[in-house]
Amino acid sequence: MITGAELRARAEVLRERAEHEPEDRARLLAEAAECYAVLGENQLAEKLFDQALDSDGIPVGAAHGRYASFLLDRGREAEAFDVINQARRRRPFDPEVFNLIGHALLDHEHPAQAERWFTTGLVRALGDLAEIELDDLVFSDVVMLMRGRHEARRALGQPVDHLDEIFDRYRVGRGPSEPATQPLQDLPGADSS
Repeated sequence: MITGAELRARAEVLRERAEHEPEDRARLLAEAAECYAVLGENQLAEKLFDQALDSDGIPVGAAHGRYASFLLDRGREAEAFDVINQARRRRPFDPEVFNLIGHALLDHEHPAQAERWFTTGLVRALGDLAEIELDDLVFSDVVMLMRGRHEARRALGQPVDHLDEIFDRYRVGRGPSEPATQPLQDLPGADSS
């Protein structure tokens, strides 16, 4: 278990790195903000989230997803949905963003919106979902999107569709705790820009 002092030290390291790593500034500031939020230092966390949003980092929209989760955790839904809409307008492409926002929405009882984010993430990652097959679930990012979409659809009581069937086959064949091979962005030749 991490202590408050260790968490504070981690946050300070992240903030320091953010000053020296401009290409990763938004992510580092958002992670530092999350540490401060856990410590109960919400004003500082919010200040760092604002700085992260201003940093225009990669992946586009990730800081928005983390900030939206922070706002939802504090019951500030209108502000969270504003931040989520800002992320949507930036047209994110990284599966991490769709997972962050989808899970923030699902965790705060907004399964219909969560399903849309998970599904859009799958479309951005794979293209035409009518063509998806079990073999497409070799990437951990895609599996996380499929799992989130599946959970959101179950929460909504929606009937099983072909993507749910594929995910169920994946779960049965692989087991719930066995990870997929590797993240999509780590593949040779994968473009993250």
